[in-house]
Amino acid sequence: MLRFGSVSLASLAVLLILVASAQAQAPLGSQVVRAEPVKEKPVGHGKKLTVFVDYVKTGKGGKPAPAPSCATDSDQSQTVPHFAQSPQGPVRFEINNSTLPSPDAYNGLEDGFAAWEADIPGSYFMLTANPLAPRGPAFDQRNAVGWARLKSGAGNALAATWSWENEDGRLIESDIFFSTRYAWGYFTDCGVGGGRYEVGNIATHEIGHALGLDHLSDSGRKATLYPSAPVNETLKRSPTAGDQAGLQQALSGP
Repeated sequence: MLRFGSVSLASLAVLLILVASAQAQAPLGSQVVRAEPVKEKPVGHGKKLTVFVDYVKTGKGGKPAPAPSCATDSDQSQTVPHFAQSPQGPVRFEINNSTLPSPDAYNGLEDGFAAWEADIPGSYFMLTANPLAPRGPAFDQRNAVGWARLKSGAGNALAATWSWENEDGRLIESDIFFSTRYAWGYFTDCGVGGGRYEVGNIATHEIGHALGLDHLSDSGRKATLYPSAPVNETLKRSPTAGDQAGLQQALSGP
């Protein structure tokens, strides 16, 4: 079950002041973030960094499925867990709501977390909206989610996830950022997006990385962890049997 932070009336007034301050500091989603793929790069003290970059049209897995498509694939054999084990929940993610492209984008993020939590016993995630949450990836013991100006040498970066693991091979932090370069929307039916990328669709994919899953280039291009996505797509909202099997392998450890 997802749990969400709550605020009193007194703290709400303080929060409104913080929102105004954050908005005065910088335009929404103005942070420029370099997004380049990295696999288990040593970053000191036994820690390693992996960066998954997901692209608009093409990735290492090939071209995305034609849009629109409502199909889901229940016949995938495996996904590849990239980390030994995620920490026991609840795992807190701070959503920088001052960078959201629209208010309903928060609903899409909630849906993305819920899609995976349905396959994890107990209450695994805790989501909090924080206008002062980090606007870019950094190893700071905070799991951040937001929108930024992603730049990649490969071009067309749609979203990226930065994940750090400790010397024991356990995932200890993940930051997820979506590109402000593209139009985003919140819709649950395929083919109605009007040329936009669906927040819940891409969020479910990125959260899979935050849980320790690598890309999966299935022949049907229907897996949630497929490495690229077209506009109007919603099928990644529903993890396939292969995605779910990879999650269980990632959670069970080496």
